[in-house]
Amino acid sequence: MRKKISLVLLFAMLLLLCPQPRAQAAVFYDCKVRIGLYYGASALPSANLQNVTGYGSGYQLGWFDAADNFNALGYLSNVYLTVSPDTTHHVQTGLLFATYDEARAYADILGAGAFPAYANGSFTVRTGSYTSYSDAQDSAFVYGGAASEASPTGYTVCDTNSGEILFEFDGNGTRLAIEPVFDFFTGNEGAQTWFKGRKYYGAFEYARDGSGVAVVNVVGMEDYIRGVIPYEMSGSWPLEALKAQAVCARTYAYANLDKHAANGFDLCNTTDCQVYYGTGSANDRTDQAVAETSGMYLTYNGELINAFYYSSNGGASEDSENVWSKALPYLRAVRDDFESQTNVSHTNWTYELTLSDITNILRERGNTFTGSIVNAYATYTNAGNIKSLTFIDSTGQKIVYTGERCRTLFNVSGYHITVYSQRFIFEDKYAMRIQSNDEITNVTAGSVTASSGGGLYGSASIADANVLTDGGTVSGAVKYGASAPVVSSSGTEEADTVTTISGSSGFQMASGGASGSGAIPADSLTIPTSCSGTFVIKGSGNGHNVGLSQYGAKAMAELGYSYLQILTYYYTGVALATAY
Repeated sequence: MRKKISLVLLFAMLLLLCPQPRAQAAVFYDCKVRIGLYYGASALPSANLQNVTGYGSGYQLGWFDAADNFNALGYLSNVYLTVSPDTTHHVQTGLLFATYDEARAYADILGAGAFPAYANGSFTVRTGSYTSYSDAQDSAFVYGGAASEASPTGYTVCDTNSGEILFEFDGNGTRLAIEPVFDFFTGNEGAQTWFKGRKYYGAFEYARDGSGVAVVNVVGMEDYIRGVIPYEMSGSWPLEALKAQAVCARTYAYANLDKHAANGFDLCNTTDCQVYYGTGSANDRTDQAVAETSGMYLTYNGELINAFYYSSNGGASEDSENVWSKALPYLRAVRDDFESQTNVSHTNWTYELTLSDITNILRERGNTFTGSIVNAYATYTNAGNIKSLTFIDSTGQKIVYTGERCRTLFNVSGYHITVYSQRFIFEDKYAMRIQSNDEITNVTAGSVTASSGGGLYGSASIADANVLTDGGTVSGAVKYGASAPVVSSSGTEEADTVTTISGSSGFQMASGGASGSGAIPADSLTIPTSCSGTFVIKGSGNGHNVGLSQYGAKAMAELGYSYLQILTYYYTGVALATAY
């Protein structure tokens, strides 16, 4: 049963291009979510299920109504089932029955080959299975009854081991749903199903998709999150990091419930949404993280946010508008000195390519231009991440890539280049303006020492800055005076030490307003008029760099920070809300 949340959420802002929910999602505690497992090009000719509760219980057959209530038609004790499109013809008796049990009883009287069917809102009994309609007509003439033609909206349910037809369903477009039974007398709570080598909670819903069937897992939100966490973050990581991931995954799911509405479900099970492979890799720690954050999600000014996350940023996250299209106040760049304090994958990667390579790559990407590319250069954000790439052909025509398109541009088969994150430099090998991303930014904050006079960081004093504390991020003026201590990993407050995460880019300059040693303002880089013909791509991190860094969360948790501190570090100005 859906329960309403404590605050009434109105329709929210339009969010980012990738991915972008259509409207503010409704937030109900443990609501049913539909996860597309196989559909479209991956639709299956048939789908096998196995009830793995350990009690030998079977499945309920039925459908879900508009309120996500399961309407049971009947029960099968079979543990192994196969669902396929209705592609064969049968002989149908002329009798109609009020219930599944009555139809089942009559099928048992008729004997082998007879089975109950639900069509046009009534139960009947069919028998036989014929590849041609004329054969079904001939049989109907001999044995009585009428031929039943294969239906483009029908489904056949068989015993996987014997192939015996157990049930047919034709709801004129209503999807067949099958729900595992944990114990027929006490209900299905906790029941799990093997499907394609993975275990899932919840029910399965089927849709005719071309010549096959699409398979959708219909599951409660909390069980869905239990199946996301171990595939988006290692179950061996600290509990506080897993709890932060659970809140992010739940928030993202609530915000994107209509992302795949055109396909007939809410979310897919890949990185296009969130990786969801059921319960196989869940453990006590990942389940604990979900349980201890049950129903919790993130808001900004009382509205549900889109909690994007990624693997690692290589030293700084990024403002949303510099990667996608829209500036969102809770997706601000923050300097990340935490990732370097733990083991991170994709820490550094370097590639070289020539103007000839660039010319070919751009053409493979569908660009048209005269001759070949003769010059190229990059611009960078104040956080030190890539902002744009400009390519110039022999006539002076410019081809410009911005935001996330910069990260994906060079990942073309045959060139053995993988640009993993937004944090990379693209420079002329023999006339490099900068050597690394750390040199680009004109900000050097993170953990710095406050002076007794208040410690100016650029134009912001400590009192005006947001600081990381044991309660999350707060205004320095609210909690502290001139100096703003931060809780250390040991839980003690170290006076005159502050981690600032405010400002338009999420950073503050070093004390006194000067930029750090060797730092170069991003907008001061001179645009080159020519090049040597060989370029270097050098970067670190893995992901789009917007929102929470999973490795950063791991590092913060290892240093003793709570999941709330982690979340409020990477998402600016957010608060927790709880559905109930």
